[in-house]
Amino acid sequence: YFFVTYTDNSGNSIIARYGVSGPDPNHSPTGSERVLLRVVEFGANHNVNHVAFGPDGMLYIGAGDGGYLPEPRCTGQQPDSLHGKILRLDVDQNVDTPPYYGIPAGNPFVGASPVYDEVWAMGVRNPWRFSFDRATGDFWLADVGHHRREEIDFLAAGSPGGQNYGFKMMEGFLCLGKTDNCDFPVPACGSAAYTPPVLDYGRDSRHCAIIGGHIYRGSAIPALQGAYLAGDFCGATFLVHHENGQFRYEELSKDLPKLMSFGEDVHGETYLTVGGSLYKLVGIDDQIVPPAACLPSDTVLCLANRQFRVTVSWRDYQGQTGSGHALPLDYGASGLLYFFDPTNIEMLVKTLDGCAINGHFWVYAAATTDVEYTLRVTDTRTGQVLEYRNPLGVASPTVNDIRAFACG
Repeated sequence: YFFVTYTDNSGNSIIARYGVSGPDPNHSPTGSERVLLRVVEFGANHNVNHVAFGPDGMLYIGAGDGGYLPEPRCTGQQPDSLHGKILRLDVDQNVDTPPYYGIPAGNPFVGASPVYDEVWAMGVRNPWRFSFDRATGDFWLADVGHHRREEIDFLAAGSPGGQNYGFKMMEGFLCLGKTDNCDFPVPACGSAAYTPPVLDYGRDSRHCAIIGGHIYRGSAIPALQGAYLAGDFCGATFLVHHENGQFRYEELSKDLPKLMSFGEDVHGETYLTVGGSLYKLVGIDDQIVPPAACLPSDTVLCLANRQFRVTVSWRDYQGQTGSGHALPLDYGASGLLYFFDPTNIEMLVKTLDGCAINGHFWVYAAATTDVEYTLRVTDTRTGQVLEYRNPLGVASPTVNDIRAFACG
């Protein structure tokens, strides 16, 4: 058998099984289709868009939030919807009788009505795409954002599922704090109910819609071995390295506008669909360029000759959210941020060059607020991101991270 997802002539998403029989192993006879699921769609975007087998032999399905209007939808948080979810089916059950699948015993929401038993994870917008590392079984997921952030999620092999990736309350690490069109309880930003991404990035002319790939396990391109290869519809291509529990992002010098999807062959080599064509990846440019230098703005603080990008998001007692306003200081290694009133400074942030002492740049921050905030510092040379969070109603502790970013 083989399994596909497609959009039918009524605009609905179909997950179907086909059979192969007879002397030709590449021939599927007419009439072999069996429909496992039919998901009624609201519009022409963010449909069910991906199926893949996991190392456990189960069929995983990426279902978008339904898209169209109103956008963004709240279906990722809606318990009695298959939209905005990752589904998991056991296709070795009920092989000859409808619905041609069963519910895996380990599915995390079994019996937790009104959540459907098929749901394995929730809180996604448009999961494009996910993959399993063929060497380790780790799960990688790229989720296209609404207007602000593109994100990459990760689960180590053997994780039990049940994650809530936060959309539409969260977009990447950013708190949207929106509950319009949510006619059911939704956890607040910062809730332990949400599983944050391992990386996210903002939007510009080369970054607009993430295209998830896979961990390269082929032999033709040794420089890619063990790296997560992904890209963006607007052109950017990049690698993510996972080392000692840390995730590091590197952009490649080759842009591929209209990149649509990635695939692997039996040998672990990579294929790409770009525009209307299919390509095999046979090499990469030797040069790997870091993300662009920091560009200062009202909400972006650039420190140490624009090496470090600093932003702060906050939420107050009334549930209002926003970004800190940046006030750089003359000597460039530190700056101030205020949340509400420019005459009331809430935070001082410094980066300290400790390369001669311990081979690291330090991050130091002091704040005089008890609102919830997330301080985010990005090293633009490598793409490494560090976050420092403070919950609502707690006096802000001093951040004194003396091993924040490696030198060199």
